[in-house]
Amino acid sequence: METLSRRQQMILLQLINAKKPITSAEIAISLGVSRRTVISEMSQTSEILKKSGAILLSKRNEGYSILEKDSKKVNTSIRDGIK
Repeated sequence: METLSRRQQMILLQLINAKKPITSAEIAISLGVSRRTVISEMSQTSEILKKSGAILLSKRNEGYSILEKDSKKVNTSIRDGIK
């Protein structure tokens, strides 16, 4: 897996641990960045998830969530990239 920035690591951890979709505003507040920054990070975060066998879902007015095809593989792959 490619090297993740600290911000990408934090976004992925929030998405993995979320029980329901999480909005860009919620992520922005927790990271202390702008909503626009989070949205711009989501493109690369989506690509990272695809390489791990997952899909980043985005629903307007609901937020982001991860659709996993093989949750064990995805979690292992992503968590290995987060050091």
